Amino acid sequence: MSGTLRAMAALLPAAAVAAPADTAAVLQAAQAAVQHDLQRPLRLQPGTVHVAGGWGFVLAELRAPGGGTLDLAGTRLADAAREGFASRQVALLLKQRSGRWQVVEQRIGVTDVAWEGWAERHGAPPSLFVLP
Repeated sequence: MSGTLRAMAALLPAAAVAAPADTAAVLQAAQAAVQHDLQRPLRLQPGTVHVAGGWGFVLAELRAPGGGTLDLAGTRLADAAREGFASRQVALLLKQRSGRWQVVEQRIGVTDVAWEGWAERHGAPPSLFVLP
């Protein structure tokens, strides 16, 4: 496991870590997807990471690579963030397919419970979305 993945996994509450390798892989896939979407280096500060039955759910905060506040200027969220309509919170649902974690649905800049209905829509375990 890389140092970055170890650092991300270390930020998780102990109850959220069912299998450290799966949790780290889910976080890595989630971070790659968000970086691709926003077209800039970043890191995710996880708040909730649940992994069960080949499914993963991540609720995290966007951070700059060094841990500071991520500047959203120049991203597709810039105008919405400036007007207060986008946060630095992200929510992602992932599914393990052929040994790789793939994003099924993601919301970047969420200001509400964006994941409501994901369990029913995608057949994911409802327990993934229970927040502490």
